[in-house]
Amino acid sequence: MERGVPPPPLEDGNGANTARGAAGGATGATAVASKTATNGSTTATVTPAADAADAADVAVYIPSTMSTGMSVGMSKNAARTAAIEINGRLVGAQTAGDVLKVIRGIDFNHCPPEFDGVCVATAFHRLAAAGPGADAIDSSEFRNLMRVARVKDMAIRNLSNVIWACGKMMPAVAACRELAATVEHLVVRVSTQLAGTPIGVEVPEDGAKDVVPQNLSNIMWGLVELRTVVDTGSDAVAGLVAQVERHMVPRMGDFLPQNISNTLLAFHKLGIRRVAEETLDAIEMQIEKTSAELFSPQAASNILFALGAVGGGRFVLDFRSCSILFYRSRSRSLSLALVRPSVRFATVDHLIDASMRNIADFNAQNAAMALKGLALRGQAPRQHPGCLERFAEVVATAGRGRGPDAMATPQNISDTIWSLGRLGFRDQRTLDEISGMLCQSGARVEIDHLLAVAWGYGSVGQPTNEAVLRFAKDTFQTK
Repeated sequence: MERGVPPPPLEDGNGANTARGAAGGATGATAVASKTATNGSTTATVTPAADAADAADVAVYIPSTMSTGMSVGMSKNAARTAAIEINGRLVGAQTAGDVLKVIRGIDFNHCPPEFDGVCVATAFHRLAAAGPGADAIDSSEFRNLMRVARVKDMAIRNLSNVIWACGKMMPAVAACRELAATVEHLVVRVSTQLAGTPIGVEVPEDGAKDVVPQNLSNIMWGLVELRTVVDTGSDAVAGLVAQVERHMVPRMGDFLPQNISNTLLAFHKLGIRRVAEETLDAIEMQIEKTSAELFSPQAASNILFALGAVGGGRFVLDFRSCSILFYRSRSRSLSLALVRPSVRFATVDHLIDASMRNIADFNAQNAAMALKGLALRGQAPRQHPGCLERFAEVVATAGRGRGPDAMATPQNISDTIWSLGRLGFRDQRTLDEISGMLCQSGARVEIDHLLAVAWGYGSVGQPTNEAVLRFAKDTFQTK
């Protein structure tokens, strides 16, 4: 893997919207459907969803009616019984205060055997789902939970859930003094456990599988959200990302579109400019094998963007998009090189097909992300004439106050004009309508937004919208 800082305008600029579904609907590892438990075992059916709050597949135990008997020297069976009961109470907690009330009853002067790794993961998950306030984060119960997470034995599944939950609670949780130390510890632990897990071998715990796409994508999503408190350029994080990538390929057949979306976006956000050929090949093949109907607008657009961001500069044999270079060596033998940059046309075509099927459900964010992915790739799709116009119309429709989530941010608008320009789109009326939305957005417009718009017009030899030029002059002229 090659790490580095993406050059402008590679940064998508959408902040949380591109990495956390809970904030802006851009991705979000989506999971959790039916959970059933019998005698401490869990089975889960994972289904796509739009909100990352449902992402952590936390093992759920049916609350026991037996007494907890919370003594430090309790037997293993008694501790197990107590853990089941505690976990049941945590699962039923509806607010952060309810979770902290359960934790308050635990004696943290010792390493409580009844508060096991599953309880730790459940407590974090319930707090993340409830959205803890400043009082909760500053409480002794929350600090105790952070500390116990560093000493409890936890399976990869539970470690990934805790990392996900910490990311979900950002930025509020950044105020906790224990956060950085806890996350750094968890990164090393989950990396070590992944490294010790043979490829293709399931590691069961309580009937559940540990190294599965949901857990791997939860880890990556959490790292992205925690990048302000953890050194993402450290050897520890690099090692964890390498282990996630190592396990992705043999399990790619089980990756859902949302898992792929989250993981690819995480590669980009963490500054990984090039992903291993083997990994990208596996991802592309899985995309092509997945029914177009399973790609939500969010997943399809984010994958298009992420493939453009992390897949650029690859050279793969592709007879539909090759550059043919003939040259003679000194021995007069003829050599033929067939190369092409970026991802395979079949992969992009499949994603465009999925997007066109659901274009009525696209919002301005989805359309802008899809267009930017195509622009970063550097070539408009040949198999779907008219798709650029349809993506552009989605953004324009948002400017007219119609369509799903009828709102386009200055970043969406400038990304759209920049992308259309790079893709050779020359319809002046459409460009003017979309760029003119900057003048009425009501949101803060940065100089970079205007520069991107000017670049988009200039790249196709069109005059920049006069209204935008006047707006720029009125907004940024020096006094």
